[in-house]
Amino acid sequence: MIISSMTTMYAKRREDDEFISLNESIRRHHALGYRVLDLNLCALQRDEGPFSGDDWKEVAYSMKETADQLGVSFYQGHLPFRSMKFVDTDEEMVRKLHDATMHAVEICGIAGVKWVVAHPVASPYAPAEEVELHVAENHRIYDGIVKRLTELGVGIAFENVPAHAKIERFGSRASDLVALIDSYHSDFVGGCWDFGHGNLNYGELQTWGIRKMGKRLKALHFADNLGARDDHLPPFVGMINWEKIMQTLAEVDYDGCLVLETVQNSRLPDHLKESSMRFLGDVCAHLDALFENAKKELKEKEV
Repeated sequence: MIISSMTTMYAKRREDDEFISLNESIRRHHALGYRVLDLNLCALQRDEGPFSGDDWKEVAYSMKETADQLGVSFYQGHLPFRSMKFVDTDEEMVRKLHDATMHAVEICGIAGVKWVVAHPVASPYAPAEEVELHVAENHRIYDGIVKRLTELGVGIAFENVPAHAKIERFGSRASDLVALIDSYHSDFVGGCWDFGHGNLNYGELQTWGIRKMGKRLKALHFADNLGARDDHLPPFVGMINWEKIMQTLAEVDYDGCLVLETVQNSRLPDHLKESSMRFLGDVCAHLDALFENAKKELKEKEV
């Protein structure tokens, strides 16, 4: 499994709160051995980050040129999403998020992202169990986005979202994602499993959700937590049973990347970021060893 990191691991400097350029982020990742990255574009929903200016297209092409020169590619990305403060009936808020999302879509096309992650939406007029109504709402919001992504050769992976205060919402269950993904009948539509969200929603039983997703899984977010909130801790620092997780990924024959979605690096003083990334690389290497051993054991059982 190829080990990958998010571009936001080098997002800001603690010392002056200034954004680190994407070109610098790519170079610093490359120097540590990372050759595949996740292009996180969530800052666009706040009108922040390197792509928020009028020169966003020049920034995107410069980023791609730097990546190509270094032999770095972008397997995953992440679209802007509805925050907890999002109001479905606020037309201006809806328009701004749609514009930011389409902006991100074009950047993914320039970067050559293979799978961009998106959060499914819920109909504000239906309870969680009315799956068909929620699927219809996602088509209303995402059909134009999916069409443009498909034209650009970029797949979209709908992510399992955390339940709010342990209350189910559409997208927090694997069965929701299966219904949404299958409704598109497209090779460009798949799923992303976030293990931190899975732990909050399922606890030890999240492996059932992973099995239900099966070959629909195109992207992963590796992060841990303590079971109460989405802490985005490094794997093994929280309470997730990673040995069981990697065994299950081997069972469903996952063939994508191992992508970190932890946050501690953004809060570190700049001179400590490299040692943090080396530590995370070692953690990921251990996860990959668990995965490869599980695949080997499964093959031996088949014989």
